[in-house]
Amino acid sequence: MLETTLITSAESEQHLSNLLKEQTALLVLRDNYEGFLRADFEEGDKTFTITLTDEDFKASINLLGAGHPDVLPAWQKMKKELKAAYNEIAKGLEGDYRFNLVNPAAADEQV
Repeated sequence: MLETTLITSAESEQHLSNLLKEQTALLVLRDNYEGFLRADFEEGDKTFTITLTDEDFKASINLLGAGHPDVLPAWQKMKKELKAAYNEIAKGLEGDYRFNLVNPAAADEQV
């Protein structure tokens, strides 16, 4: 037996609208932090992944991990800015999204 799912025009428009919003959010992240981080989006699990690319900042974060608290304010500022960006992005999106910041000392970990 063949099953079909009917999608109304309004549902289709909402889905396309959300896809557009996801891509717009990704472009905004990429444009605002160009040269400093890489932003990716996984549509399947609705996850924005942020990977630091600025070598000086990555080195500073590694110093933090090694016990140098003088770089803590820069790290806290970065996390605060990214959280604010996420909150702004999430306002316009339908559903639940994740925002992962990759640990620069261990690329397979997220903070």
